[in-house]
Amino acid sequence: MCGIAGIIHNTKLNYQSNIELMNKAQTHRGPDDNGLKQFNNAVLGHTRLSIIDIVNGHQPMTNANGNACITFNGEIYGFLEV
Repeated sequence: MCGIAGIIHNTKLNYQSNIELMNKAQTHRGPDDNGLKQFNNAVLGHTRLSIIDIVNGHQPMTNANGNACITFNGEIYGFLEV
């Protein structure tokens, strides 16, 4: 099972180091990859246990123009058809 971390705050402080520490503490939940995404007032972190799509499953994921981001633990059934 993957590890998910996040901080939302009403100031534009840099919480990247906090999320890095959270990701490190969750390495046992997702030893295969880790990532984070910094926004104006939020940071998302993810540690990944790779089962399917080992190469392309890096998280947090953003859309093409970068205005939406998601991090999740799960599997999308029927992803080849989607």
